[in-house]
Amino acid sequence: MHDQKNLSSLDLKSTHQKLSAQIAAAAFDTVDVRKEVKEINAKVTFLDGQVAEIRSEQLDFLAKTEENYLNRSTQLGFIVYYIRSGDAKKGESGSSHPQPPPDEQNRPSGGSGAMAVDQMNREVVLGKVVAEVEVREEVIGVDLPREDFTAVVVDRSEDHLKIG
Repeated sequence: MHDQKNLSSLDLKSTHQKLSAQIAAAAFDTVDVRKEVKEINAKVTFLDGQVAEIRSEQLDFLAKTEENYLNRSTQLGFIVYYIRSGDAKKGESGSSHPQPPPDEQNRPSGGSGAMAVDQMNREVVLGKVVAEVEVREEVIGVDLPREDFTAVVVDRSEDHLKIG
C-alpha cells in the first residue's frame, strides 16, 4: 500500500508538471498573440493616418483644380468679351466666328487696313487663349463649358491685358 501511495503521488506529480508546462506554454502563446495584436494595431493606426493625409491632399487638389477651372473660365470670358467689344465698336456682330470680309465697294476709304489688322490680332489672341485653355483642360482633366461669358477690360497695354 505504501508503494501504491508513492506511485500515485509520483504519477500525480508527473501529471502536475506536464499540466504546469502546458499552462506556461499557453501563457507565453497568449503574450505573443497580444504582442502581435498590438503591432498590428499600431500598423493600422499608422495606415489610417496616411489615408487621412491622402484624403486631405485629394480635397486640396480638388479645391485648387476647381479654383483654376473658375479662373480660366473667367479669363476666357474676359478675353472673349474684349475681342467682341472691339467687333461691336466697329459695327460688326458679336459672333466669335470670323466674319466674311465686306465687299470692296462697301469699305470706307482710309483706315480699313488698320481695322483689319486689329481684327486679325484679336483673332490670333483668341486662338492662342483657346489653345492654352484647351491644353490646361487636358492637364487638369476638366471640360470647360463652351458658352459665352461676360467680362470687363480694366486696362489694355501693348504687353498684356488686365481684366477685372
